[in-house]
Amino acid sequence: MAVLADVIQSVAGQPASVRIGTVQSTGPLVVTVQGAEFNADALGVLSSYSPAPGDVVALLGQSTASGSDPTSWVVLGRVVPA
Repeated sequence: MAVLADVIQSVAGQPASVRIGTVQSTGPLVVTVQGAEFNADALGVLSSYSPAPGDVVALLGQSTASGSDPTSWVVLGRVVPA
C-alpha cells in the first residue's frame, strides 16, 4: 500500500480541492464533510497538527487524474476565527 505522501507526489500538478470538515474521532481518524465520512485510509495529517474530536478542519484533496474526484486528503489543521 502506498503512503499518502507518495500518492500525492506521484500526481503533482493535478487539480486540488479544499473542503471544510469536522473531526469525528482520532482512533482511527475520521473526518466528516457534508455528511460524508473520510477515514484514515484516505487521510493524512500535517505533523504540526494533532487532531481532536470536534475540531473544524481544512482538508486539501488531490485527484489521481484530471477531472476526477480527489482521492487523497491532507488535514491542514483547525480553522479558527481570525
